[in-house]
Amino acid sequence: MLNDDGGVIDDLIVYRLDQNHYFLVVNAENEEDFLWLSGHRAGEVTLLIARDHFAAVAVQGQNHRRLFPSNRAELPDRNRIQAYRLGAVQVLVGRTGYTGEDGFEASFGRFCERALEFSFWS
Repeated sequence: MLNDDGGVIDDLIVYRLDQNHYFLVVNAENEEDFLWLSGHRAGEVTLLIARDHFAAVAVQGQNHRRLFPSNRAELPDRNRIQAYRLGAVQVLVGRTGYTGEDGFEASFGRFCERALEFSFWS
């Protein structure tokens, strides 16, 4: 994301969930992202900071598929996001390879880590 002078504010990932909803993955404590977006929104745009409600894990590298429960579903296509239900937990799985390696990034409710441990890694 660039500021009005073309300088870098932050690197971030924007996923389009549907026609009117987006999911942004930003660096953890960067208030500048929210302030810039708030100051540049047009029309009926609502911004929500959800970091207090989400946790995330990124798995990158040649063995990433071993950790994804492939018996339940396939990973989304590259640069896409998809919702999965793993046990009782709703998980958004994105696939960017932002580190230069293929892999996936899973975002889920912050207090679901224990439930996910049994569904995801089993």
